Amino acid sequence: MKRFVQSWVVLCLFTLATAAAADDKVEQQASAYAAVPLAEILDAVSKQTGQVFFTSPHVPASVVVGQLRAKDISYASLLIILYNNELAAVRVGEVTNIVHASRIRQHPLPILTQDDDSIPEYEWVSRIHDVKNGPATRYVPLLRPLLPQMAHLVADPASNTVLIVGRYGNTKRLGTLLEAMDKPGPTQDRN
Repeated sequence: MKRFVQSWVVLCLFTLATAAAADDKVEQQASAYAAVPLAEILDAVSKQTGQVFFTSPHVPASVVVGQLRAKDISYASLLIILYNNELAAVRVGEVTNIVHASRIRQHPLPILTQDDDSIPEYEWVSRIHDVKNGPATRYVPLLRPLLPQMAHLVADPASNTVLIVGRYGNTKRLGTLLEAMDKPGPTQDRN
């Protein structure tokens, strides 16, 4: 019985020590992921790129940036930070508008018909893909689950094209999938 009590005490002490260590780790992670004023980040990126930033009234004053310092954030990193905070950027010339991601489709996004390596992966675009074999409408239910809620996917039967509005990296990925699926079907013997 004495041995059982000793084992139980050791187990309890071990459990308390593990819980305390976990609390310390959570505290360290919380401080590493503290919110940073968005204006501070935009000022730093503006100095690097020359972009002028405007923010929508629906945009929060602070965002979580992980372990990055504001002065180390590039434009490409800014786009990822915005995405992780449910925000997005729309560039029009020298002006970049920061908006809530749920409103991104209402802004003038770049329209692409082919890949453009100068566009960051997390930049929002409208991408048009031609479908060569079969109806474009058959791909919408296959591809739609691969997009976030704020993105858009539609097929135009008249032009047999698919329009994807989303992050550039996602539109490229879906374009690659669309090309892989858009193969001629087996020919049927008509004899």
